[in-house]
Amino acid sequence: MLELCNVSKRFPGKHHMDQRVERMLVQLMESPKPLKELCDLVHLSSSRTRHLFKEETGMPIGQFITNLKLDKAKSLLEDSFLSVKQICYNTGFSNETTFIRQFKKRLGTTPGRMSWRGPRTLGADR
Repeated sequence: MLELCNVSKRFPGKHHMDQRVERMLVQLMESPKPLKELCDLVHLSSSRTRHLFKEETGMPIGQFITNLKLDKAKSLLEDSFLSVKQICYNTGFSNETTFIRQFKKRLGTTPGRMSWRGPRTLGADR
């Protein structure tokens, strides 16, 4: 995910990412935060925060946050015995339908199908 935010690859003449965006990325990597909280962190309006984030990373902040949540959900599906519903809410989605739709759009399968793939019991060799 951070590779998408490597400014030097996207903009060869620019060597450093805006420190406010770096602060937002650190916060987002720890755990997804609402846009309002990120705006307060960097002391910018929501429209300026969205514009600056996209300018620096090449990706809208909402999409970045959704991708982080989906990455975490995928990891939980592969490594835990939590239900899809539990994972949906644990990763910050407020609606199971939206979670399933976003998951399928990004990963090509539903979370229910993914949760049954591969060894999920201790000591299973497949």
